[in-house]
Amino acid sequence: MPQDASPIAQGIDHLIVGVQDLDAAVDAYRDRLGFHVSGGGVHPHSGTANRLIVLDTCYLELLAIQPGVEPHGFLADMIGKGHEGWVGFALDTTDPDRAARVLREQGHAVEGPIEGRLATTTGHDRSWQTVRVQPKQMSGVPFLIRHNP
Repeated sequence: MPQDASPIAQGIDHLIVGVQDLDAAVDAYRDRLGFHVSGGGVHPHSGTANRLIVLDTCYLELLAIQPGVEPHGFLADMIGKGHEGWVGFALDTTDPDRAARVLREQGHAVEGPIEGRLATTTGHDRSWQTVRVQPKQMSGVPFLIRHNP
């Protein structure tokens, strides 16, 4: 049994849906499904843009390629092939360093903690740290995230 057996995740942070057209997705989720869709922004490090739907204790992220930017990463592959839909989910962690250490001690190849950032048009940028089990192509495996204050 590990020295510190407390969980590395506290719950679901967010669910991710990849979309071809962010504006069309916003219209569909707002007008057809009745959700309030908030502003979101762009991820400068990955060439993606998002909009958020806040649920009870987590949120749904609509994620698309940022117009006019060369995309890279998993979403570029998915959207580039014309696909949309379920991308994955993130679990909330309070200590990304500890989460990465525990996963490595269990024998997993781990990427992170890695800093991420969302730039908004309102100047209320947000940042976070993520921890991912490798390889990234592992279907269904969530990543861990801690949003910075």
